[in-house]
Order: sequence, then C-alpha cells, then structure tokens
Amino acid sequence: MVGEDLNLLAAYLAAVSRKLDTPLAVLIQSSSAAGKSSLMDAVLRLVPEEERIRYSEMTGQSLIYLGGTNLQHKILAI
Repeated sequence: MVGEDLNLLAAYLAAVSRKLDTPLAVLIQSSSAAGKSSLMDAVLRLVPEEERIRYSEMTGQSLIYLGGTNLQHKILAI
C-alpha cells in the first residue's frame, strides 16, 4: 500500500494485539474514497481466517444478539 506505511503498521499492531489481555482498537476514519476499505482488507489478509469476523454493518444492540459467538482474541471488522 503506497503512502500508507504508518497507517498499515498501526493497524497491523492492533491486529496482532488481539492476543493480549487488553488489545488495541483501531477506527479508520477518512473522507469518501480515501482507501479505508483497502487498508482494512490488507490488514485482514495478514490474519488467519478463523480469527476474524467481518460484518458490513452493525448496530450497538446487535452485539447483544451475537449470543454464543466467541469474540475473544478475534478481530471484529465492521
């Protein structure tokens, strides 16, 4: 990812921190068509598929309804 070295590294560090007791969180925020999805996709490709959960959109209430889904030490990409 050209020109995104720092952002890619920060997002990767947050992804790797998923195994820690207090993992980091990342919120990618930018203007429209600035490459937010590309950055997230690049980082997610570096994480094993069974350790990531991806949704196109969620509400705050929807996390309650995940019920038996174990999110511990996984990446939740929205």
